[in-house]
Amino acid sequence: MKQIKALILSLLAATTALLSGCEEDYMTSHPDEGGINITVDWSMIKREIPSTYHARIISVKDGKTQDFRDLTGTTANLVVEPGDASFYFFNEAANLTVDGTLVKLATSGGSVVPDPGFFFSCSGGIVTERDRDVPLKVTMRQRTGELTLQLAIKPAETAQKIRSINATLEGIASEFDMSSDKPSGSSKLSTAMTVNSFFAVKNMRLLGVVESSTQNLILEIEFTNGNRTTVNADISSLLSGFNETMETPQLLSADLIVAESATIENWAKNVEKHYLWVSQTKYDYSSEAFEDTIMIVTDQPSWEFGPDANGYWLNIERIDNGLVISAPENTDKLRVSTITVNAGGESANIVVTQKASASVAYKDLDVVKLQSATVGKGINIIFMGDGYTEKDMAKGSGKYETDMRQAADNFFSIYPYNQYRNYFNLYMIVAVSNEEGISIESQGVTVDTKFECSWAGGGSTAIYVNDDKVIDVLIEVIEDIEELLADDADLHEWMIIMPINAYIYAGTSWLYYTTNANDPVFAKGIANGFSINLCPVGSMFREIVVHEAGGHGFAKLADEYVYNRNEYIPEEEIAEENYVKAFGWRENIDFYEDIELTTWSGFAGNTKYDMVGTFEGALTYGKGVWRPEKESCMDDDWDYYNAPSRWAQVRRIMSLAGFDYSFEQFLADDEVPATTRSTRKSQLAPLAPPVIKKVNDSFVIKRKK
Repeated sequence: MKQIKALILSLLAATTALLSGCEEDYMTSHPDEGGINITVDWSMIKREIPSTYHARIISVKDGKTQDFRDLTGTTANLVVEPGDASFYFFNEAANLTVDGTLVKLATSGGSVVPDPGFFFSCSGGIVTERDRDVPLKVTMRQRTGELTLQLAIKPAETAQKIRSINATLEGIASEFDMSSDKPSGSSKLSTAMTVNSFFAVKNMRLLGVVESSTQNLILEIEFTNGNRTTVNADISSLLSGFNETMETPQLLSADLIVAESATIENWAKNVEKHYLWVSQTKYDYSSEAFEDTIMIVTDQPSWEFGPDANGYWLNIERIDNGLVISAPENTDKLRVSTITVNAGGESANIVVTQKASASVAYKDLDVVKLQSATVGKGINIIFMGDGYTEKDMAKGSGKYETDMRQAADNFFSIYPYNQYRNYFNLYMIVAVSNEEGISIESQGVTVDTKFECSWAGGGSTAIYVNDDKVIDVLIEVIEDIEELLADDADLHEWMIIMPINAYIYAGTSWLYYTTNANDPVFAKGIANGFSINLCPVGSMFREIVVHEAGGHGFAKLADEYVYNRNEYIPEEEIAEENYVKAFGWRENIDFYEDIELTTWSGFAGNTKYDMVGTFEGALTYGKGVWRPEKESCMDDDWDYYNAPSRWAQVRRIMSLAGFDYSFEQFLADDEVPATTRSTRKSQLAPLAPPVIKKVNDSFVIKRKK
């Protein structure tokens, strides 16, 4: 009996021990559910973070949804049903509702509202297991983006005539799908813009743009007189990338040009418009003296102004809130100048016109400033004709003024001079001759002209001038030319272009030099020297000015003609050329076939200048002298200066303008012109070589005593 009792007790103990050994050890407080330990990253958000946000977990298997509302802070622990799931984190925002994974924007009158709250979200997938915690980092992104439309109303005074502007933007999103992170539901937004004295502005928030739709902006403008107009603009390209840059406010600015209708121009992205207002953009005055005030208003701390090159007659004084303009009585021709005002990237052009008094004629030795330099110290050119009589002297329309102005245009007609015109002061001196035309020596014809110009004739293209009479005129008019008023007004810095009232093919430059080694300009080897350039006004007037004045007179270039192809240049001529080359003249010819020994050796090996080399023939000779390029206007008067010629021209321009300028700067700035032409000009007789005269070491105009 005792044995049976002991066996029973033993079995009971074994059973208890067995049952005790079957208890399970759990790793979490949720043995039947999964856990998510969340860290919320708000670092991408550049504005105030919402105080609460929600989490939505949707089972992939059965679509069951679990919502966790009003989460706070940057960490949270969620207990969820285990398995594969999609997660969505988002906040509540004004005028937005969340239906499942779709965020919907409120509408009003068929338009989405323009001011939803800021909505942030993050989505993705996760796998959880029973009795396990999974870490999850959630990076929140902004889903409503700010957009500002800023339209500068121009002209500014038209803003006062606008009662209202309604803007409609098509192709924008009415929904945002958190499962794909894509805006959807193409819709439109219609809203009133704020109109002030300078701008029409509207700030709005968008759920994004629908990339498959066109973003079209429609403005409906109503004027105070009851008239209406509509303007459309496709701004799809400007809104490209908007969905990817929600965290950064976007600005679209443009000019709204308003007249009878309206247009939108000059769109810019993230460039703020500034306003610049002037009281008038056009001022018309009679020939009488006047004074007037131009009011200027801007949001910028400073503004700049300046007249164009034709504004030499206009006096301009700056005051605190604008400009005072004035001018004396106009007994000259019609005057027109444009004043440009700049502020914060905005500019306004003010055109000032003064009529001329009843048409009158110029008198002998009248001085007219055709142009004032706006860059540098001012380089001086005088236009003074010969062989023009009183009948040619009508102001504004007479042949004399017409030809002088045409000579100026001819000089600046080709590169590089056409890039530097604003470096020059241009004067016209009226010279009345007793008889019209030019004397012709070969025919024994004598014409009584102001400067006694004569053409050799008989196949020659040489022209002669009484240069003493030219200098006498300069002395006579010194008080009328401000640049000649200085006691040390050095004629080596001046040039005269003398159109001759004769229809012939001829032309000659008269060049003057000094060998004063103490002259700082001469010592630098710059091609300085006064010149008189004689240019008849026939059918080749422009080409003659380009060759004589642009080539010989200003840059001291040599002729590149080749007419005696088998003849060697004589040694005495080589010596003469080397004499003037020593002080910066004749940069376009040399006496070495090896480019490294020439004055243009700096161009050697530069691929930009692969047209530069050594081409035998110049100064009419075919042998023993070389030029740098195959063709140029110093050969047959066509519209091209070769590279070493351009360097000589620009070097002298910059020197006389007062700027330091290196050869390296020239290489960087030089725009190599195209040298291709369809047909070669017919070969003409070479223009006569320059007349070169040495003058006193100090060639200075003296005032009359």
